[in-house]
Amino acid sequence: IGHRNPDTDSIVSAIVGSYLFNQLGLDSKPARAGELNRETKFVLNYFQQEEPELVENLNGQDFILVDHNSVKESVDGRDDSRLLGVIDHHYLSGVRTEKPILYRAEPIGSASTIIAKMFWEKEIDLPTSLAGLLLSGIISDTLKFNSPTTQEEDKKIAQKLAELAQVDIDQLAEQMFEAKSNLDGFSWDEIISGDYKSFESNSKTFGIGVWETVKPEKLLENKTKIIESLRRKKEQDQLDWLLFGVVDIIEQKTYLFLLGQEEDDLAKSVFGGEIEDSIMVLPGIVSRKKQMVPKILEYLSKSK
Repeated sequence: IGHRNPDTDSIVSAIVGSYLFNQLGLDSKPARAGELNRETKFVLNYFQQEEPELVENLNGQDFILVDHNSVKESVDGRDDSRLLGVIDHHYLSGVRTEKPILYRAEPIGSASTIIAKMFWEKEIDLPTSLAGLLLSGIISDTLKFNSPTTQEEDKKIAQKLAELAQVDIDQLAEQMFEAKSNLDGFSWDEIISGDYKSFESNSKTFGIGVWETVKPEKLLENKTKIIESLRRKKEQDQLDWLLFGVVDIIEQKTYLFLLGQEEDDLAKSVFGGEIEDSIMVLPGIVSRKKQMVPKILEYLSKSK
């Protein structure tokens, strides 16, 4: 099972990871911790795979975490005495066990990359459709190799997976990003919360939501409505700061929406950019994990 607000990497890691562990003799099934986004639905339909079961509480169940390790990002009912393993590519955050477990974490672009490596290390055949799922996870998490989290190994393994799945990386990525950019049927509250994480440093809490798109214009045109949604969420979650980044996949930049003076001051201190009409443009910044959050945490750790 992956994290709350699951992305494509989180979902395909659960599906293909479950298949891997079943081949190794463990009776497992894939699960999801939330609703699927449109990119993920497109991928599952493209490779003719069913959605994993929705699990809203892990109470009484053994489990393996994929694409995260933080308790804050996990589904309710997590009891680490029943944790059997972790496959992740994020920083360590709060995993404590009283017995040895499988722990596979690498500073790499995607959990899907790690799972592909595990198949080949164990000399287990990877079915064509599952190779396609892992390729999709890599494309999604690395923004088709444009994110600074991308490693050369991600690119090499993606190419190998594309050959196994018999798909063209550029064509698949284009279709995935088009699906991801579709706003139809979403409320603004859903858009700002769809890929959202919160963090804490120095007794201060901040949240960052992102929306990756090849069509940022629609969001920029509705800035006022987005700011209103951000204001409601900040109050609801009792945050000190709340930021929302519209990531332009094509132009490789982020439009950072700022809802008030507190956010303005934080963004100026951390990123140093100019603010125009409640938006700061961050050229070359597309990764929350590697480019946004570390800078904010570093700044807050030094603040009194």
